[in-house]
Amino acid sequence: MPPLQRDLEPYRGFIERLYTDGANYDNIAHALSREHDITVSAKTIQRRIKDWDVPGQRTAIEPDETLLAFIECLLRDGHRPKRCVEILNSNGVSMTQRQFRTIRTDFLGIRLRVDSQQHREDQAREIARHIEELEPQGMIQKYGREFLYTHLRQRGLFSSRWAPCSISRATV
Repeated sequence: MPPLQRDLEPYRGFIERLYTDGANYDNIAHALSREHDITVSAKTIQRRIKDWDVPGQRTAIEPDETLLAFIECLLRDGHRPKRCVEILNSNGVSMTQRQFRTIRTDFLGIRLRVDSQQHREDQAREIARHIEELEPQGMIQKYGREFLYTHLRQRGLFSSRWAPCSISRATV
């Protein structure tokens, strides 16, 4: 005989509100126990939320042109992704690091790390070309590792912090 299902339909609104407000399954089960004297497991809550097709806790961000330009500006100024999220949150844009990464890669096409050997070689050639343009002007020796990295980011050339230094030593 299958286990008896507890009727949570009378508490559906309460459960959905807690879930959409960010409560996890354990907290919802505890709140039901405390406020309605009903004992259910977190797994039961999870199954019911799935069965009811309750929308997720976080909604996808649809960035407008202003937000995309601001994020691109933050990246070009040399801010790391975690710092960019902090700046965005302090300016009233609620965003997680995962959402930031999605916007950066899917909407702006900016990848901070490339996975294929071909892309790494293309990136290294592009950075080397830019460094070679700077060298006749005598500018490359003015840059330390951090300044060279920031300078390249401002030009839209993204790489690890060590790559520009190894490329500059090879070209100089």
